[in-house]
Amino acid sequence: MYEENYEFPAIIINHSSDDYEIRIYDFKEVTVYDDNLDSCYSEIQEALEGEIYKYICLNKEIPKATAKEDIALDYNQTLFHIKINTEEAIKKSKRLGVIVPKEL
Repeated sequence: MYEENYEFPAIIINHSSDDYEIRIYDFKEVTVYDDNLDSCYSEIQEALEGEIYKYICLNKEIPKATAKEDIALDYNQTLFHIKINTEEAIKKSKRLGVIVPKEL
């Protein structure tokens, strides 16, 4: 039912020289903010892994990734892709104690 690996588009939004936001295009609720871009990268990876873990625990279908050609960007935005290994996402999320809500 679930794929071994997922790849989703993410958008970096540069609000200022030290204010970044990264959001996962297909998971509107998965967004991180930080003043350090490297921290944002690691935080968004962890956030997406946790979200995929929640979907799996709730037996929900994981959304299909939007094609990069279908994403319009503003002047202060950059598109990149995040790859997630499902098995690793489950292990890390369990270790971190990700709480699964009754519904998403």
